[in-house]
Amino acid sequence: MADPPSLNFYPKDTGLRGIEFAARCPPDVIPRTRIVAVCGITNIDDRASPTEDGWFLSDFWMFNHLFRNAPVANQIWLTCCNPRLLVEQYGRYAHGNPCQERRIVLEEQLLVAIQEAGTLRIVEPRILLERFLKTVEDECKEAVKNGQEVLLLVFGHGDGDTYGVTIGSNSNTEFKEVSAPRLRVNRLKVAVGSKARCTLLMTSCYSGGWAMKPDLNFTVITAAGSTVESQSWNASLTRGFSGSIVASAIRDAIFATEVENEGAVGMAHEELVETETYAEMGCLIHDCLKENDRFHDKHEISFAAQDDKWTMAWRKRTGIPLAFFKGKWEELSVLPAQPDGYSNRDPSSSLANSGSSASDSLRLSETRVGSTTSRTLTKTAPQIYSMVRALAAGYAQSSPGADNLSSNTAFHTKVRLLLTSEKYRDQMDDLLTLGYTLSYRLESMAMATSYKDFVGLSYPDCASCGIEAWTDPLYESNEREAKEKLSRYREARDMIHAAKIFSAASDGQGYTYLKPRDYLAIAFVESGRTKREVEQAIGALKELHTAILAPKVEAVRRGRWFLDKAGQILKPVKKTLRSLSPRKRGSVIPSDQVFSSY
Repeated sequence: MADPPSLNFYPKDTGLRGIEFAARCPPDVIPRTRIVAVCGITNIDDRASPTEDGWFLSDFWMFNHLFRNAPVANQIWLTCCNPRLLVEQYGRYAHGNPCQERRIVLEEQLLVAIQEAGTLRIVEPRILLERFLKTVEDECKEAVKNGQEVLLLVFGHGDGDTYGVTIGSNSNTEFKEVSAPRLRVNRLKVAVGSKARCTLLMTSCYSGGWAMKPDLNFTVITAAGSTVESQSWNASLTRGFSGSIVASAIRDAIFATEVENEGAVGMAHEELVETETYAEMGCLIHDCLKENDRFHDKHEISFAAQDDKWTMAWRKRTGIPLAFFKGKWEELSVLPAQPDGYSNRDPSSSLANSGSSASDSLRLSETRVGSTTSRTLTKTAPQIYSMVRALAAGYAQSSPGADNLSSNTAFHTKVRLLLTSEKYRDQMDDLLTLGYTLSYRLESMAMATSYKDFVGLSYPDCASCGIEAWTDPLYESNEREAKEKLSRYREARDMIHAAKIFSAASDGQGYTYLKPRDYLAIAFVESGRTKREVEQAIGALKELHTAILAPKVEAVRRGRWFLDKAGQILKPVKKTLRSLSPRKRGSVIPSDQVFSSY
């Protein structure tokens, strides 16, 4: 089987691309394996809630359960979220597609088993990163000494510029996205050393950037490409977001291998295990992803092989039968499927290929971090509340993006609460943070429209366009024309990303907002311009941004709080605001009217 076009294999020797392989099997976990896992999500300001960033914890606890009591050399699981406190505050964490049967990966009845396993380390947020790196260093030294393998699992938000993964916080009581501690490539490389045999699995945004590093000699499996956000399953009706879509595919690849091996005809077990290859494991994960998600190509999952051993047998299975993992999964409590809907990503859904977006059921929220800029307030509290709600109403009508994107899961939840309840009326600090983030996102969309006009593209404004409305039908289509259009889109998107013509988020503004970048790429594709013409236009925008816009944007962002520039910030949504009378602005908006459809 040759490389699927939507997989990113990154061999150090480019001559290995396109080679075909005979058998498929995910990597074996053997008694010589040492496991170190970390989840970087904190529970500061309730970020660990399943309705916000708790889906990273769902991944963490799913893999923790699957490997619990496995006969490996050693395993250490690091988190700053006490599972007992999580259960007391949030009840349960689930994993899987909410429109299918899911499993509960963390609940009260599992706490005793977690404690008895003795592998969990609960660490303060401010020292979590350093503790993880020290643990990796110690375990890798032991692995080299004893001829063992190392498996690293990293769960958390990623950064598009450095590919770093947020681990913990600089404070045990306050969290700031931009300045939070990040696991970076060079630091992990030093901790692992040059002699350890290491496999790294990551579910963060932009994690494909790790696979692209030719000097990072690890085996790498990542949930997203270098310019792509990772995605959770869409939110359920009651339990929030329930884990990463790609994590489910990796789990299913392990189970599929067991069935495939049992059913092999004409091939002895010894022959089968000798032909298992890492590259074919990547193909199998892709196949499972394709079976689970009708938008599977969106993820751009990425792989790299240590020492470029793509075509060699992965390793013999020695000691841990695959049935062990399937049995562990099946012992978890079951959550029944919720009714089918457009949010169902399963290709077998009766609503697949219907032309409707899989992301129609939006849920909004972000991180509640305080701004580092001066907050000189010139308005009364009721005026501020009305203004921020008006900003939120405008944002909600701008097709802001899918709820299950990593940067949206938390923020969209908060915006929905702001518009459908009285929650933030008396929470001024949280309200100001929401306003700061809303202004950043609305200004970014306005900037994208200005860029579009500057290079002469005839296309609707950014705030009136939905990214998923354009991309989802193409991802679902098997037509050659659709695939070619997606290829041009990815090419333009990656060029825009590399040019850095959109400002990244500052502390207090949440995570970097990618809709403006993706919108501009779509506008270029629809213009019919050649690759050379697109490159020239992006070059002109880069010059504009560097010479004129960036200094002004930076001056505003380091200046007074957004409320002192209300006229400029409200301009992108003036049409929406005019439609809202003062009475309507202060009223509660029905939840099914919060977001514009795609």
